[in-house]
Amino acid sequence: MRGRRRGRASAGAAALPLVAALASGACPESGPTAPSPVPATPSDAGPERVEFNGIVQEAFPGRSSMRPVPGVAVTLTGGQVHGRTSVTDSAGRFSFADYPACERGSVECRVRRIQVEKPGYEARAESLSDPYRDYAFSGRREWRPDYREIVMGHKWPRDPQFDRLRAQVPAMQPLYLVLWDAAQWPTGQQHGGEYSAGFIAVLTRTAQWIVHRAITHEYCHAHQDWVVDPNDYGPLHLWERTSAGRAFQAAEVADKAAGNYVSSRYQLYERAATICEIFYYEIKYPTFPRGYESDRAWLRENAPHQYAWAAEWLQGFGGFQEPATLAFRRGGR
Repeated sequence: MRGRRRGRASAGAAALPLVAALASGACPESGPTAPSPVPATPSDAGPERVEFNGIVQEAFPGRSSMRPVPGVAVTLTGGQVHGRTSVTDSAGRFSFADYPACERGSVECRVRRIQVEKPGYEARAESLSDPYRDYAFSGRREWRPDYREIVMGHKWPRDPQFDRLRAQVPAMQPLYLVLWDAAQWPTGQQHGGEYSAGFIAVLTRTAQWIVHRAITHEYCHAHQDWVVDPNDYGPLHLWERTSAGRAFQAAEVADKAAGNYVSSRYQLYERAATICEIFYYEIKYPTFPRGYESDRAWLRENAPHQYAWAAEWLQGFGGFQEPATLAFRRGGR
């Protein structure tokens, strides 16, 4: 019994140096060791956090340059970013700090959307998984996980004529309206509008009926662009080679031979847009002859072949496209 107690005492005494060594931080020369901690992988640590920046812009006439839109409410929806908000500064820029980046095409990225709103402008919403178009520089479509460019257009004037036109006649999308509140274009033009690659720009310091007719005319150009290629903006002269363009040219020839009205504009696509404008915006020009209930009625009597062309190729448009004309673009002709 005494020997056993001595044995226990000597075993406890032998353990004291080991306890003391562990308490002092020293490692024993032998014996089991604790496993080293495994470093966390990026996937274990969650998505990379970045600063998500962007800019909201609108176009100058002719899309020759872009200008910022301040005071735009920017909202993120969906996924891990739902409900975040920002407001653009005087330079049109917005920012979201500590933004969880996502991979393009991933489920998380596909459910995320960015919305922009400001009084007087058309509200827009885009998927953050889709590329944006870099209008200010190359016009190419770009995608970055930490940056976004958004273009806004003005609200369309409240007019049932526009509602009918937009419902019946397809045009390039997205399509932005730029109401240019100036006395003239940078080029000196004092009224009217122009269409260029998805932008309709119209001078507004003139009579309302002139503004509305100009919007209609330029929308007809956006439709011609859509007929040539609904997926890409391109030169309007290619429209003249489409079935619609050839049919309009034949209608002009027939009306001219009969002594009827034919527009004096130089380009065929401009003359066709004029007929489209008269056909769809039925409120009369104050300068038109009296005795007609609308400009469409005037067109029916004074240019019957072109009227018939508009009724066939424009009214109640059935989704006609001419993808064969893409060959003209690819061939550089």
